Amino acid sequence: MRVLLDTDLALWWQIAPHLVPDRVLATVLSPGTRAYISDTTLWELAMQCGDGRLHLDVPLFRAQCADDGFEWLPITAEHIMDIATLPFSSAHREPFARLRVVQSRREPLVLLTTNASLAVYGATVRVFAPLRAASLPVVTRDGTGSRTK
Repeated sequence: MRVLLDTDLALWWQIAPHLVPDRVLATVLSPGTRAYISDTTLWELAMQCGDGRLHLDVPLFRAQCADDGFEWLPITAEHIMDIATLPFSSAHREPFARLRVVQSRREPLVLLTTNASLAVYGATVRVFAPLRAASLPVVTRDGTGSRTK
């Protein structure tokens, strides 16, 4: 199986693994699974750092994901053009998530997410209930935040 983690799951995997649902862990760690993180995640996190909503060493995050065996999925022109064919959902307008949905359809991959509003996009999206409502932990720009596994 080939899976694509959404931004929240990828971030939690690195800095708050206790928030990753057990079924997501089992899926990603299952023998034969190839797990990806989209470049849209880097873009989204960098923007959140730039506007002060998140404190994260993005290059360190990227390296840690690669060290953990995740593969990086680049954004292609085909992915961008596929957004025009994605049915519009008034329940979900966030552009990064929509781009990950089209990536999951084109590649094909199963998008793992805790965002229930993405379920409207069908078979390539698998929604998992988060373990508990929690705000994301803060990691300092120098990467000294907690990371336990």
